[in-house]
Amino acid sequence: MRRPLLFIIVISLFVHGCSKDMSRREAKNKLKQLYPLYITVNMKKNHYVFSSPIFDYNGVLNGSQQHELQEAESFVNKLKASEYFDYIKRDEYGDLFDRRYYTMYYDLTPRAKARRYQVKSDPNELAFVVATKTIDKIIGITKLDNNHCKVEYTSTLTKNELYDLLNISHPSIENHTAYFILYDDGWRLQKVDEVVEHKE
Repeated sequence: MRRPLLFIIVISLFVHGCSKDMSRREAKNKLKQLYPLYITVNMKKNHYVFSSPIFDYNGVLNGSQQHELQEAESFVNKLKASEYFDYIKRDEYGDLFDRRYYTMYYDLTPRAKARRYQVKSDPNELAFVVATKTIDKIIGITKLDNNHCKVEYTSTLTKNELYDLLNISHPSIENHTAYFILYDDGWRLQKVDEVVEHKE
């Protein structure tokens, strides 16, 4: 009689183990493996700022063109004033049919303060990490069946100095949905949906 009883106990433990509920702590620990995620921005080394036709051949911009040019220049001037970047300004003039065009470029060079956040990119581009996304909290867990569950959670954004300097816009809080499936060795992440909702 002992063997059947032992067999029943083993089966009972196996069934119980395969239908255990996912805890919030376990879900967060497994989702942490996906993080941190880094938000990066790419910039052309030859930073194109402004191009406009010049309607007279004396090289004079009209009022609206001058205003647009001033706005474009203010961005790169802000970069240089921040001591994160240096630049060399290049002006180019060219003719196309009956119009003459003026184009302005800035050849950007990151300084030591910016190079701390620089990552590899295309040879013609500069790429920088501007923020880090980490998991924040588990909102709730829905059991879909004995072997599947859905976990809703939030992630938060931690910005560095380049985030505002480069005029980056990204949600500070995002809601996500993850799906887990239960195997004999425990819960495994199946997939994570795209962002469900975000807040600034």
